[in-house]
Amino acid sequence: MPVSAPYILGVPPFLAQDKTLIDLQKNKALDLEAFLKMFTTQLQHQDPMNPLKSHELAAQLAQFSTVEQLIRANQYLEEGAKYLFSINNLETVELIDKYVKGFTDVIVVKDGAPKDLNFTLDTGGVVTVNIYDQSGKLIRVLDKGKVDRGSHAIGWDGLDNQGRRVPDGDYRVEVVVVTESGRRQVIYPDAKGKATSLRFVNGLPYLVLDNDEGLKMPAGYVIQIWSDDPVKTSGSQSNI
Repeated sequence: MPVSAPYILGVPPFLAQDKTLIDLQKNKALDLEAFLKMFTTQLQHQDPMNPLKSHELAAQLAQFSTVEQLIRANQYLEEGAKYLFSINNLETVELIDKYVKGFTDVIVVKDGAPKDLNFTLDTGGVVTVNIYDQSGKLIRVLDKGKVDRGSHAIGWDGLDNQGRRVPDGDYRVEVVVVTESGRRQVIYPDAKGKATSLRFVNGLPYLVLDNDEGLKMPAGYVIQIWSDDPVKTSGSQSNI
């Protein structure tokens, strides 16, 4: 099934987390020190026969004040973002020991063999499965051809595009579907199980299902929750 809002936490799991969006935006503009240096250099090299007019000086000082306020606003936004992440992580902890259903973008390789996953198509189309390593490098492309609607296995053999067996670990997987109408969709494999622990992958929370070496599900991909095993009892459930 397609995930309408992938990466609900805002950043794909395997991208570098050392820079926030706010940091990247700050790099595009002059910081306070650079602005002050430019301003004083301009004053030192102005034409003594035609110095800055008072209104021009006031305008530049106003710009200086605006830069200072924007930098402070960015700092407040950073602190607010950290607070929101902490709230989200705390809520994710409450899912431990519950049965969850949703999607995953991680395929686990253990002892040279990938844990098989299924993906579900609402409509048929031409399917390509892309496998990425943790640096974001595309290491394997699986051309599945034309696939009918329904559930299908990923079917990765654990080899890269050069036929070499990949090391054990976590790899990102996405399924690209081109429908008969020509529409391109990116969907993710199905995931279901009991959340036994919480693990952070590059700063983002993942639920570990069934055991410590089990399937990992991004917290933002959970679509259904049960208090008890849905196979054994109808139990209470909630959709989100």
